[in-house]
Amino acid sequence: MRYLLLIMIALPMNLFPQSVVVFNATSVIDIIEKSSSKIKSFKGRFVYKKDNKSYSGYMIYVVPDKLLMQFGTESNPIDKKIVSDGKFIWIQEGDIIARQKMGENTNPITGWNIRKLRREYIATAPSSGLEIQYGSIPAYQVIFEPKVNTTSFRSIDMIADREGLIRRVKAISRVGVVTELSISYSEFNKEYGIDEFVVNTTEDSQIYDNIFE
Repeated sequence: MRYLLLIMIALPMNLFPQSVVVFNATSVIDIIEKSSSKIKSFKGRFVYKKDNKSYSGYMIYVVPDKLLMQFGTESNPIDKKIVSDGKFIWIQEGDIIARQKMGENTNPITGWNIRKLRREYIATAPSSGLEIQYGSIPAYQVIFEPKVNTTSFRSIDMIADREGLIRRVKAISRVGVVTELSISYSEFNKEYGIDEFVVNTTEDSQIYDNIFE
């Protein structure tokens, strides 16, 4: 028995394989999806960039389809509003109101729907690696590449903190338009009334329907 014990000690450790933990882009998406599953609502500040223009404001999101984005420019900080009430998407700028019936391809919450992204895109690691520093926050970065060429975007760049909270999404459309949305959260899982997701109209309101068709 003593000689058997000595032989066991002398054997190289690599003769006894250990489980290898693989950390890749799929692992990061698993973290993000697990974190997202715990969020029923959130509120926070955001910065929205498109066509070399920048807007900032606050947003409220309630799972699965209610959204309020109140924003504007530096000179008029609450000039514009985007609202999803679960039935329609409303885009308001003063008395001009555009409205579109909700559908699979017109849901503004798609960017937060990790399961939908996983169905349509493949998560890959950027050339710089998965682990980055986003400002002062240790974070992960993943690139979503489309599985087919019929998706809305040809590339989606997502940054999430180590807990899985999405901090920034940058997307390139099929025609090359770059859209970027970054978020700083202030509260989670609070109850919000339906009044938060209402667009008030007046006699001067001009409403245009089916804006995405």
